Amino acid sequence: MRSSLCLFVAVLMLGGAFAGCFSGATSGSSSEKTQTQSASATNSSINSSLVDDGSGNMTVDTGHMAHMHDYWQGRERVTLMETDLQVDVPTAMMFTFFDLSRGTAGVGGVSVNLPDEQIVFEGTGKMEFTATWTDPTITGMGLTYKTAASPSYGAPKDITSGTPAVIVVAPDMTDMPHSKTSRWGFLLAPDKAGEVIYGKIHVKVDIVRMRDITLFPGHPELFHGLHTLELWKGSASSSQTTFVTQGANAITKSPGQDDTLQSKVVVPMETLNMTANLTVKTVNSDVGKMTNLTFLVKAANTNRYLAAKLIGVDAATNTYRYAWMVDMRMTDSPYAKESSWRFDVQVDTDPSQGTFNSQCGGCSNAKIDYDLEVIAYDGAVDGATKLMGGGRGG
Repeated sequence: MRSSLCLFVAVLMLGGAFAGCFSGATSGSSSEKTQTQSASATNSSINSSLVDDGSGNMTVDTGHMAHMHDYWQGRERVTLMETDLQVDVPTAMMFTFFDLSRGTAGVGGVSVNLPDEQIVFEGTGKMEFTATWTDPTITGMGLTYKTAASPSYGAPKDITSGTPAVIVVAPDMTDMPHSKTSRWGFLLAPDKAGEVIYGKIHVKVDIVRMRDITLFPGHPELFHGLHTLELWKGSASSSQTTFVTQGANAITKSPGQDDTLQSKVVVPMETLNMTANLTVKTVNSDVGKMTNLTFLVKAANTNRYLAAKLIGVDAATNTYRYAWMVDMRMTDSPYAKESSWRFDVQVDTDPSQGTFNSQCGGCSNAKIDYDLEVIAYDGAVDGATKLMGGGRGG
C-alpha cells in the first residue's frame, strides 16, 4: 500500500483531486507559461520534417517512422512549475521524523513533484529551482532531488531564499518523449541541525535548453500484433495502515515512496480500455470486518489514484471484476523501460462490527491477499467498453 501520508489521503478521496504531496499548479497553460523566446523559432539542428512538437496538431503520422521530439517550440526557457506550498502542522510533523531518520535534527520539510503533464524535455541542459520564503518560522533549508536517471535522493544542499539553485541536467536525466508525468522529484528539508521549515514557500522550476534534439526510432508495436495485452497476472498482497502507523512509517521510508503494484509491461499508446479480475483469498484486519473493496488505478499521466468501476462480483469464487476506459494521454511513453501505471487495493472496515453503518479505510491495519489479472485492449475487441455499457467511466 502507499506508505506516505499524502497518498493515503488520496485513497480516502477516491476520484477526488490530488496531485502527490505537493505538485503545484503551473502558472498557466503551456502557451501561457512564463518563457523566454529564442532568437530564432527554428532549431538548426533539426533538418527533418518529421518533428513532434508536443502540440498534438501533427498533420503527419510519425509514430512508426523515425522522428524527433522538439517540445520547446522555439523557446529557450520554460517554466514547468510556479506555485505556493504551505507546510502545515501534519506535514511538518511527518518530515520531522524523516529529518531525524536522515541524521539531521531539524523540524519540518516538504516533498515536491512537478505537476501532471509537465516533464523535463530532451535538450535541457540545466534546471533552476527557486524557493522563496519570508515566514520567520522558516529558518533555512536544503534541496535534494531525484531525476529520470535515478530514483535515489542525495543529501540536501543548502539553498537561499529567492536565489535559483542550478542543477546541471545530463541527457539521461531528462524524461522520455511522450511521458505524461515526470520522474523528477524534490525534497526541501533541513540540511543543518536546528533548522525549521514551517510556513509558506513559493517554488518556481525552470528548464533551460542547452543541448540538441536527437532522432528517435519509430514507436515499437507493444501489442505485438494482438488486440489484448496482459499487464499484470499473479498473486499479490496489499497492506493498509492506520493514520498512526503511517506517521511511524515516515521515519523509515522516503516521503512519496510507492510500494503498490506496477504494470509489468509498458502500456501501449493504442490502449482504449482495461479490465481487472481480483479474487480475494484472505483478509485480515486488526479491528472490525471488511465492508467494501475498491480497486485503485494510477494512470501514466497523473499522480492520483482513482477508483475503477466495479462491474460484477462472483460470490462463489469471491472474484471482483472491474473495468475502466483509457485514452492516449493516460498511456506510457512507447520508449519507456518500465510503466508508470500502478494498481492497488483499498479495504474499508467497519470498527463497530455492524452496529453502525460506518466505514473507514484508516481505522484499522489490514492486509488482503488476492489473485489479480489486468488486461489492456486496443479496441478491436469489446474489452471494457461492452462491460461498461459503451460509456466512459471508471
